Parts: sequence; C-alpha cells; structure tokens
Amino acid sequence: MKKQIIFVSFLALFFSACSSAHLQVKSQYELPKNLENQNVALVKPTWWEEFKLQELNALVEQSLENNSDMLMALQKIEQAKLQLNIAQASYFPTVDASANTSSNKKREYKENYANSESTIASLSMKYELDLWGKIRASNSIAQAALTMTQYDLDTIRLSLISTLVQTYFEYIANQEKIALTLEVFENEKQEFDIMQKKYELGSISALDLSQQKSSLLSYESTLATLYFQKQTLHSTLALLVGKPSQELELQESSFEKIAVPKVSENLSSTLLLNRPDVAKAYEQIQSSNASIHMAFASQFPSFSLTGSAGQASVSLLSLSNPTTTLGLGLGLNLNLFDQGALKNQVKIEQSKAKENVENYKKVLLTALKEVEDSLNSVYTNNLQNELKESILQQEDKTLYLSQLQYEYGLIDFSSLLDAKKAHTQAKEAVVNQKLSYLSSLVTLQKSLSSSWFEKED
Repeated sequence: MKKQIIFVSFLALFFSACSSAHLQVKSQYELPKNLENQNVALVKPTWWEEFKLQELNALVEQSLENNSDMLMALQKIEQAKLQLNIAQASYFPTVDASANTSSNKKREYKENYANSESTIASLSMKYELDLWGKIRASNSIAQAALTMTQYDLDTIRLSLISTLVQTYFEYIANQEKIALTLEVFENEKQEFDIMQKKYELGSISALDLSQQKSSLLSYESTLATLYFQKQTLHSTLALLVGKPSQELELQESSFEKIAVPKVSENLSSTLLLNRPDVAKAYEQIQSSNASIHMAFASQFPSFSLTGSAGQASVSLLSLSNPTTTLGLGLGLNLNLFDQGALKNQVKIEQSKAKENVENYKKVLLTALKEVEDSLNSVYTNNLQNELKESILQQEDKTLYLSQLQYEYGLIDFSSLLDAKKAHTQAKEAVVNQKLSYLSSLVTLQKSLSSSWFEKED
C-alpha cells in the first residue's frame, strides 16, 4: 500500500511538472497586411556588389576579415558555443576517480613502533535524472544565448558594411566636389589674370578686380576644407577596414562609375523577420520561456543515481590481496520550506518573458517605421535628383546669358559673379543629392536586412 501511495505521488508530481506549459508566454504578433507580397526578391547577402565597384567590394571584404568589432563578436560566439557544450554535459553522468596511499608509525608508551600501511583506489559516478525537464531547459537557454550572439554578429556585420558603404560614397562625393571646385578655381584664376591686365589698361575698375580676387580666395578656402574632409573620410575608411590610414590606398572615382540599382516594388513585411534585431528579440522570448520552465522545475525534488567501486589494501603503493567494495544508491533532494522563494522565482521569470514580448513588439514596430521612412526617403530623393538636374540646366542658361549681358555692358560684374556662384552651387547640389539618394538606398538595405533590388528577367 505504501509503495502504491509513493508511486501515485510520484505520478502526480510528474504531471504537475509537465503542466508548466500553461505558464509559457506567447509571442505572436500580426504583421501589416498591406505590406505583404509573396513575389519578393531573394535575399542577397552581398548586396553591396550591386553597385559594381570593385574597390568597394575589396574594402568590404577587408573589413569583414580585419575589423575589431567583427573579431570580438566572433569570439563571443565561440564563448557561447563553449557554454552550450558545458550545458550539454549535464546529460551525461559525472565520473570521479581517486587514489590514496599512506604509511603510518604508531608507538604506545614504552612499546615498539607499529607500522600501518594502506592503499585505496576508488571510482564514483553520479547521474541526475531529468524528470522535470530542468536540464533540458538549461540547454535551451544556452542554445538561445548562442543564437542571440549570432544575431549580434549579424547586426554588427550589417552596421559595419552599411557604414563602410555610406562612408565610401561620401568619399566619392568629396572627390566630385574637389574636382568641381578645382575646375571653377582654375577658371576663376585665369579670369583674374585677364582682369589684372584689363585693370592695368584701365578698362575695368578696381572694384571689379577686388571682387574677382575675393571670389578666387573663397574657392581656395573651400578647397582647403574639402581636402581636410577627404583626409578625415580616408582615415575613417581605414579604421573600418582595420588598417592604419597610411596603408590604405584608394583610387580616384566618381558617381558615373556607380551602377545604381532600382528598388523592387515587391517588398514584403515578412522581410522584417530577417532583421537580426527582430530575430534576436524573438529568441529572447524563447529563452525566457525556457527560464520559466527551469524555475518551475526547481520546485520539485531532484533524483540522482550514484554508484561507486573501490579497492583497498594494507600495503604501500600496491593493491595486493585487495578488499573490493561496490555501491549503488538513489539520492533525493527536496526543498521543504523556502518562504515561497521558488514560486516567486517562477513569477519573476514570467514577468521577464512578458517584458521581452513587449520588447519584441517595440522592435518590430520600430523596424516597420524605419522601413517606411526609408522607402519615403528613397522616393523623395529620387524625385529630388530630377529636380536638381533641372535646376542645373536652368543655371547653365542663366550663366550663359549673364556672360553675354556683361560683355555688352548690360549688367555689372557683381551680377555676373552671382550667376557664377549660383551655377557652382547648383552643381554642388546635384552632387549632394546623388549622395543623399545613394545613402537612402543603403539605409533601406539596413532597415530591411534583405534584398530590395529589382529582380532581373
């Protein structure tokens, strides 16, 4: 009868432990239907190659190999793998071996010395029975930790590549501005030399010559600033690829060499699930649910099988004529009274899981916002590209007409200078707008963490 009661109690504990599923926190969240589209381009991990810049491809490859943030993230993954191996070791029994040998001399009062020698060797084993899934939950937590470190690596990788591509485009834009300013500066310098001779002949006023000199100095100052920015961007790129600035050699390039891909119209909200921050937030919920199960299982007794075997001999460093011992046992460990600490720990883990669910929703909503903002930015910048080009065309006509009017004496030199400055600013605006459009494409790529390129037929 007692055996039956113990067996029934054991079953009751078992099924009550299995009922921890009702404590799990669900993580379902509906994605907006208006963004879903199944005809979406496949993910392209090497999205930067679509710009068809060999130097950029080489820089990205170097950064993935040498960047310190990437290397540190890889070490964290290695640490997480080792932690998982430690957790998985709990599935197997622990085996300990020990050996001891000793020699003692003992002398009673006025008696001769009596020698005693002994040698003992033993082997013991302990195996914990995972009746309530506590060890399985511990392994699930370790596996989730490994997965999250891998998502951290993906986040760092995406951020690194996006920053590198963005900085490289800024470097190209800087080269474009330097070339533009140098061209204007040389033209203005030749114009100043001509005006200097005209002034000596008395055909122009000192005011016109002074204004031209001021314009020339202004462009010279702009060049100095642009060269400083070039060095700063160069050193930034060197840092991203993990090299000293002196060892990084960059070629001259321009926006004309960039193949600008089109944004695919078949974008799906399910692409957001590929974002490493979204995936990590979801994995945190899974880890919290495993922690709930682990805390719940800690309320129930733990059982362990123990076994031992040994030999002992009354000789030094020898097991001759040994005495052999064998042992087998079943251990039970149960917390009878803990002031409700274990139950409160379950509630704490539940609260953490609910917190992670809210964090998942927040990360997902933030991702949706970033994608929407990026798409709007791409559309707006593409429209601005056309407008800036149209403005430049009008400034070309304005400058041409202003030069004619100045030659015929219809306007003063100050008006001609204003037309030249407006024309130069229009050219710079086109360069800046091209950079803004490319930057918006990079931002869209980063926000989706997937391919947004138009599929080829």
